[in-house]
Amino acid sequence: MTQMTLYHEVFKKLYEGLRTENHDKFFNTEDKKEYEVNNLYPDIILTKKGSSEVSFIIEILQPLQGQIDYVISHIKPMSNIGGVFYLLVPKNEKNHIEKICRENDIHPRFGIYYKSGNELKIMFE
Repeated sequence: MTQMTLYHEVFKKLYEGLRTENHDKFFNTEDKKEYEVNNLYPDIILTKKGSSEVSFIIEILQPLQGQIDYVISHIKPMSNIGGVFYLLVPKNEKNHIEKICRENDIHPRFGIYYKSGNELKIMFE
């Protein structure tokens, strides 16, 4: 499985599993920019139902994407949008990415994803 295929699998499972009783959900991909927030396009955005007020933002890092330059240039601005900001990272890279975030005053809530056999697992703090 390629890194991009895993990313798409995580994205699809997460987005399809989000409940929408209290929120409207939107997504952005490289091919489709559906919802812009402060000139940024987070992977997944949940707004209060019937409102443009951002409640949650979820950004998914692909394996090996958690390099310091990318985290500072891409993730840090998203952490300042408002609402609760989740950063979903590969399980085996969480400590490294958490350290980069801490050292650069970025304070997301973390989630992890990993494969257990053929099953994709996603867990949030």
